[in-house]
Amino acid sequence: MLEGIDGSFTAKDKRAITKDWELALKHLKKFKNMHMINTVGPLVVGVYLDMARFNKYYIPKYFVHNLCREFPAFTSTLRVKGKMITVEKHEEMYMREAEFITEQAFIPISGDLKIDKIIAGYERYFTAPNPTAITEYEDLALLCGWFKDHKRIEYVLNIVYNELKSWPEERYFVREYGSFEAWFKNLEERVWKGDELDSIFASELMRHKLTKIPERKILF
Repeated sequence: MLEGIDGSFTAKDKRAITKDWELALKHLKKFKNMHMINTVGPLVVGVYLDMARFNKYYIPKYFVHNLCREFPAFTSTLRVKGKMITVEKHEEMYMREAEFITEQAFIPISGDLKIDKIIAGYERYFTAPNPTAITEYEDLALLCGWFKDHKRIEYVLNIVYNELKSWPEERYFVREYGSFEAWFKNLEERVWKGDELDSIFASELMRHKLTKIPERKILF
């Protein structure tokens, strides 16, 4: 039973709801309070309980982060957002929301996965209304680069090029790279250097202290 002082989650409540969610999502392991994750290849797959200001409610959010990119925190890509849950509604709602997230997840939260199933998850995300970030496209290409399968690398790079070439160049590519073509050339070069992606993955695994997190395999 949660304490719920004045309708707000207490520190004890936060520990309790983390445990509830860890049991509901048994294939994920607590990484820190309110965060549960595992890894599949270089992808971190997880759920975090995003606590609102003043601790009045939280929103469960599924996310994926690719360890083939150097970054000081987890990027929240392929996000699936659950419903708002208050102190009073936690017991009633959390199992249902855990099931919803498990069903909607673009990358499944359990089991070894074939590379084509993961690619299909990204492709499903790309069909969502109005995608507005290039990170997921980069991550899919980098994942295939890490996997070192030429056929799939070429397949994914073709998707990335054809889908993003019509995006507003000034908004997405000019500031950092000068043009879309320059951005794509940079991505291509990174993707074909599988050994370097291996090294980045190993370094990022240590940086984020993930060596004891449950691992899953990516299969042909």
